[in-house]
Amino acid sequence: MSLYVFNGSVHSLRTEGRAEKTVAEHREILKAIMEKNGALAEELTAQHITNAEVNLFREK
Repeated sequence: MSLYVFNGSVHSLRTEGRAEKTVAEHREILKAIMEKNGALAEELTAQHITNAEVNLFREK
């Protein structure tokens, strides 16, 4: 993991409620993978990344 990504993750997870949302998103991604639903896993992963970006770059 690059330092840029690590720092972004740390910042994002400090936002109130984001850690819980991240865990829920990861669980949904894992569920899709375990069900061998690659298309859904891909869609959920893309949405997770978008959610993280929105949180990271939102105006304070």
